[in-house]
Amino acid sequence: MIKPQDLNTTDIIPRVGARGVDIWRLFTACERGDATTGALMLGLERTLATVHYHTDAVKIAVRGGHADIVRLLLEHGANPSMEYDASGYSGLRMAEERGHVECARLLTAALEARFQFEPNPTHMTAIVDAFGQGDVARAESLAAEYPTALNAADETGRTALHAAARR
Repeated sequence: MIKPQDLNTTDIIPRVGARGVDIWRLFTACERGDATTGALMLGLERTLATVHYHTDAVKIAVRGGHADIVRLLLEHGANPSMEYDASGYSGLRMAEERGHVECARLLTAALEARFQFEPNPTHMTAIVDAFGQGDVARAESLAAEYPTALNAADETGRTALHAAARR
């Protein structure tokens, strides 16, 4: 990783809510798979687990396949459904595509615990598509047939209603 200049600061970065040096220290621990430093940083500042600075610590740990770090971050409140970042990947998608099975399992379990995560949202997608096509009757019919699909979430935590509202 290349260290951005503003992560050299001991001041709190306003839009992020954490000190730049602390963010960098956690991010580099996640990249190296250094659970000791990761635990130390999260012990000093628990909110670091939730920091998003162009990416998040979960994705950095997932990129390297460091399941122990992913577990540690999730235990400290990291969001398993962090939006896609500049890489174009969610943490779960990255874990799956890189073959990091344990990271994917941890993220899936966290998503299921936090949301009604649906790994293969076929019915949810059909409802969104019906709304997107303006076919409200079909969307209502699908929702009646598959009521759990309305509240099921994808890996970013969005439900069919969230997705339909964005169309």
